[in-house]
Amino acid sequence: TYDPASDTWTTKPVMPTNRYGLAAATIDGQLYAVNGSNGNYLSTLEVFQLTTDTTSPVTTSSPSATPNANNWYNQNVTINLSATDEAGGSGVKQITYSATGAQAISPPVTVAGASTSVLISTEGTTTLSYFATDNANNPETAQTFTIRLDKTAPNIICGAADGQWHAV
Repeated sequence: TYDPASDTWTTKPVMPTNRYGLAAATIDGQLYAVNGSNGNYLSTLEVFQLTTDTTSPVTTSSPSATPNANNWYNQNVTINLSATDEAGGSGVKQITYSATGAQAISPPVTVAGASTSVLISTEGTTTLSYFATDNANNPETAQTFTIRLDKTAPNIICGAADGQWHAV
């Protein structure tokens, strides 16, 4: 590709399908090569990243509920994961997550796109690990979110009313 601002050429990956007579357009730093011919009619679409993206995306997590003062939740919690790539980046390709502890999620789950939600409904401590990858295949460093869930109310047992104090 040629950059007129710096008067330089940059080598990009070779197109996997040689072709001529194609339709092409650039949108958001990507080249779209549509149809064309290589001696035979091609009905293919290939997309090429024109910008160099070396920055990983960043994922934020937000729980659907608020924990108590001791960081315990008393109801099911949905963790919303949302990833963004830098301005002019290649965009978020996917989010991958897994969990250990009370509610294990294994093998890791990969969801296409920049957002997903994970429901935690098993009582105990669950550690959710997650990271996003952009379209230039830059993964972010894995992050974690710990959910401590106790949906069971305390049970108080009183002895018979006999006028005496009893230790339980």
